[in-house]
Amino acid sequence: MGFPLIGETLSFFATSNSIDMHPFINERLKRYGPLFKTNIAGRPVAVSSDPEFNYFLLQQEGKLIELYYMDSFSQMVHHENMSNLGGYFHRYLRRSILGHFGHEPLKRKLLSEFEDVINQELHKWSNLPEVDVKRQTVPGKLPPGSMGFPLIGETLSFFVTSNSIDMHPFVNERLKRYGPLFKTNIAGRPVAVSSDPEFNYFVLQQEGKLIELYYMDSFSQTVHNDNMSNLGGYCQRYLRRSILRHFGHEPLKRKLLSELEDKINHELHKWTTLPEVDVKRQTVPMLFDLTSQILMSHKPEENLGEDLNNMLQSIMTFPLYIPGTTFYKCIQKKRKAIKLTSRVVEERMKGHSCDNSAEGCNKTGDYLDEIVGDIGKEAFLTKEFVPYLLFGLLLATVETISPTITLATMYLLDNPSALQQLTV
Repeated sequence: MGFPLIGETLSFFATSNSIDMHPFINERLKRYGPLFKTNIAGRPVAVSSDPEFNYFLLQQEGKLIELYYMDSFSQMVHHENMSNLGGYFHRYLRRSILGHFGHEPLKRKLLSEFEDVINQELHKWSNLPEVDVKRQTVPGKLPPGSMGFPLIGETLSFFVTSNSIDMHPFVNERLKRYGPLFKTNIAGRPVAVSSDPEFNYFVLQQEGKLIELYYMDSFSQTVHNDNMSNLGGYCQRYLRRSILRHFGHEPLKRKLLSELEDKINHELHKWTTLPEVDVKRQTVPMLFDLTSQILMSHKPEENLGEDLNNMLQSIMTFPLYIPGTTFYKCIQKKRKAIKLTSRVVEERMKGHSCDNSAEGCNKTGDYLDEIVGDIGKEAFLTKEFVPYLLFGLLLATVETISPTITLATMYLLDNPSALQQLTV
């Protein structure tokens, strides 16, 4: 049993570069046979290399034999839960795991997927002067780049403003220095930045599988911190399908383009009376009004579209909720918008609670109608979540289409020949 307290721990933890059985076990098997006792880290232990005896032990798990894990392993996983992993639970896990990693899944798809990954890695290895096979097969090698100063990283360089419509200088400089994939540190968070289309496509395809969805703290708090964590796999697919039913190719052809054209003509007529026009700012209320009508058939309050203008600037700031900061102002604007969307959702839910045949139960057929109708059917759709969903869609419309229209206008004014071709 070795020395008092520590037993034979030092010999057990001695490193070995051999691919054979560990010398600690090998020496004792030769000395004592296939079954021997020892003491590891103050615990008496019996070690067996007898196949028949080991098979008998495995069959008696939960009967004559109680399952046991080393303290270091059980605390690493979760000490309290390890004690629950007994007989029936182990058998359940074994069956469920074999359903995805067993013989049939291997034949059906895993072997071919594994082969593709191996071939891809072998191709990469062919460009290396030498290969540490064990290290190369374990994911985790970071791309080139700099992590900047302690704590703040490269945050100051990242937040430097730029009036260029080209890629931000922070990203541009590092792409030239490190290539299409580089590492950095923004606001104390390690970040990998990619401009490689193929790699980005792979990442998007692996969302909810190899890749976990993540939002910057400032963005998740601007939209809604609690709900952002719910937007995984199935929820994202549901939202994508429902949004496309109201904003996709068919709705565009059927009515949205004509409605948008009428709205634009109306706004252009108003712009003719102005001495000058800030296109980005002037398009915000127009887009907000139209999107609000499609989403919830609601004429928004005055200046609410203006409140949303430039709200995404809060993403490019530290999430400091202190009066006077950009982040603080954006949170105040968000609360005003959420108050509006919550009131609209409340009214719509009252309408849906009545019988469809009852008088006064009018359905508008807009996006909110569909979402409210699915509350209770979809676990993630709640009365609390829907107002934030509407707010997020309004914000996304204003902050993406408005600058796009501004850039299109600028390019057309700079290229009269292109404008002439489009208007002929």
